[in-house]
Amino acid sequence: MFGKVKSIFKALLQLVIYFIVMTFVSVIIYIMNNKNGSLMDNLKGESAMSDILANNIIQITIISSLASLVIFYLIFKLKGQDLIKRCKFRKLNNSEIKNIFSVALLISFANMFLTMSLSPYFLEYQEVSNMISKQTTSIFGVLTLVVLVPIFEEILFRGIIFNTLKKEIRLIPSIFISALIFSLAHGNMLQGIYTFILGILLAGIYIKLNSIFAPILIHLIYNLLGSLIAIFIPSLGFANIFIFILFIILTYKVYNKIEYVEV
Repeated sequence: MFGKVKSIFKALLQLVIYFIVMTFVSVIIYIMNNKNGSLMDNLKGESAMSDILANNIIQITIISSLASLVIFYLIFKLKGQDLIKRCKFRKLNNSEIKNIFSVALLISFANMFLTMSLSPYFLEYQEVSNMISKQTTSIFGVLTLVVLVPIFEEILFRGIIFNTLKKEIRLIPSIFISALIFSLAHGNMLQGIYTFILGILLAGIYIKLNSIFAPILIHLIYNLLGSLIAIFIPSLGFANIFIFILFIILTYKVYNKIEYVEV
C-alpha cells in the first residue's frame, strides 16, 4: 500500500516540477512586459497581470516546456536513468501509423461532439476556447499547440508519470490515475472530462505499441483537428451525445484491432 501511495506522490511531483517552472517563467515574462508599477502592485489588480500573461502564453508555453524537458532529463541522469530509453522512442511502421491515424480521427470527432454537447453547461470553457483560438492566429502559435505541446505532454504524462505509476500499481489503475492527473492538469471541468477520455486512450496505445511516438502522433492530430477544424463542425443539438457514443464505439473497435508490440 505504501509503495502505491509513494508511486502516486512521485508521479504528482513531476507535475509539480512543471508547474513551478511554468510559474517562474510566467513571473519573468510578466516582469519583462510590465510597464506599469511593481509586481506586488499589479498582483492586487489581477486584470493587468492576466492580460499580459494571456498575450504571452505562447512564449510561456515554449520556454516552460523546453526548460522542463531539460530539468527532467537532468533529474533522470542524476538518478542514473535514461529518460529517452524510459519513454521508448521506437520507430513506428506504416501499418501502425495507419491505425494511429484512424484512432486519432475517431477520438477527435468523438470529443468534438462531446464538447458541443456539454459546453452550454460549462460557461467558463468559453474563455479556454477563446484562448486556444488566439493561439492559432499565427503559424508560430499553431506549431506550438500542434507540435511542441503534444511532444512535451506525452513525455511528461505517459513517458514519465504513467511509467512511474505502473512500477508499483497495476496496469489498469495506472492508466486511469495517469488519465485523471492529465485531466486535472488542464484546469477546468469540461476540458478535464474530454482529456480524461483522451488520456485513457493515449496510455492504452502507448502500452500496445511500446513507443512514445504513438501517443504523440495521436495527440498531434487531436490538437490539429481541435484547433483548426472543430469550428466548422455543426452542432446537432441533442444528437451530439449519440454521435459521441458512436465515435467512441468505433474508436474502441479500431483500438482493439491494434496488436501488442513486444520490445
